[in-house]
Amino acid sequence: MNITFLIGNGFDLNLGLSTKYEHFLKEYVRSESENYVIERFKQNILEESDSWASAEEAFGKYTAKYYTNGAIVFCNCHEDFCEKLARYLQEEESWLQLDETDETSVKKFAAAISFPNFIQGFREVQQQEIQQVVAAHDGGFVYNFINFNYTTTLDQYLEAVNNTPGLFALRKYRGTSYSSGIGQCIHVHGTTSSDMVLGVNDETQIAAPEIFSEVGEEYKYQIIKQKTNEMNEQNVDTKTATLLAQSQLIYIYGMSLGRTDALWWNRIIDLMLKNPDLHVIIHCFDGPKDTLIQRRIQTFNREKRREFLAYSNEEQKQLEQLENRIHIDRTNIFASLKDVAKERPLPFEEIDKMLAEI
Repeated sequence: MNITFLIGNGFDLNLGLSTKYEHFLKEYVRSESENYVIERFKQNILEESDSWASAEEAFGKYTAKYYTNGAIVFCNCHEDFCEKLARYLQEEESWLQLDETDETSVKKFAAAISFPNFIQGFREVQQQEIQQVVAAHDGGFVYNFINFNYTTTLDQYLEAVNNTPGLFALRKYRGTSYSSGIGQCIHVHGTTSSDMVLGVNDETQIAAPEIFSEVGEEYKYQIIKQKTNEMNEQNVDTKTATLLAQSQLIYIYGMSLGRTDALWWNRIIDLMLKNPDLHVIIHCFDGPKDTLIQRRIQTFNREKRREFLAYSNEEQKQLEQLENRIHIDRTNIFASLKDVAKERPLPFEEIDKMLAEI
C-alpha cells in the first residue's frame, strides 16, 4: 500500500523556520553586491515587494523589464538570487539538527504520517471512504515523499525514523501481520547544495520569452521547472511521475496549489481519471474552524476541490466525478511538531560568537 506525501514549505514553517520568500527577501535586499545590475535588481524587488512574495511567478514577469538581448543579465540575477537563497535556507535549517536526544520529536513525526492517524481530522463518512481504499490493498504501508523544499529538514526526520525501529505498528490484514516503513524521498526541486530548481511551470508564465531568442535554450530553461530538471540530468521528473503512478493514496501538505506547480496538479488529476481507486487529501491551513452549522465548511471544501481540478483541461463532467475522491484536511497532522525548531538551543558556533562579543 503506497501512500505518497507531497511536502511543501508549510512543513518548515510549521517547525518554526522562517522560510517564506518574504523572510529571505528582507535579508537579500540589504546585502551588498559590487555588481550594479544585481543592485538594480534588488531595488526593483523593493519597489515591487508585494509581487515578489511569490518569487517564482515574479521571475516570469520580471523578464518584461529586459530587451531582446537581456537573457544573460536576467539569468545572472536569477542565479544570484538562487545562490543567496540557498545560503539563507542553510542557516535556517541549522536550527533543526536531529540527534539521539530527539527521540520524542521523531516519534511524533512517525505518528503523524502513520495510517490511520492522519485521517483523524475528517468526519466519519470521509474516514470510511478512505478506509475502503486502504482495505482493498494488502501488505504493509510504504510511506513515500515528494519533497518540494530545498531544505533537508524532512530528510532528517526520515533518516531518524529509519534509524529507530518499531515506530510503526504492524498492519494486520486478513490474519497476516505486515510491517510498514519509509519508502522513497525525492527532492523534485533539488536542494540548497545541488540542482536547485526555481521558476515557472511553463513558457506561458514568462512575460517576455523573446529576451531568450538570441541565446541558447539553456537560458530560458533555467526558469522553467520541468526543463531545469531535464538539464540537471537526474531523471527527477520521471522518478517522481512513476512514484505518483504507483500510489494508492496521495496527501498534499503545506503547499499552496499555485500555478508554478501546475504540472504536478495536472498529473495527479490525470492519474485520478485513470485510477478510480486513487484518493487525494489536500491540507488547507486557511480553512474555517468547526462550527455549529456545516454550510461554511462544505462551501470551502467544494471551492478548494474545484480550484485543484481547474488545472485540468478535461471536460467538466469528468472532473465533477472526481470531487468525492478529493478530501480537504483543515487540521494539521504535524501540529505536535509546531515550532519545534524555535524551542531548540542555539548551535555551539552561535554561543561561541555571543560569548566572544561579551
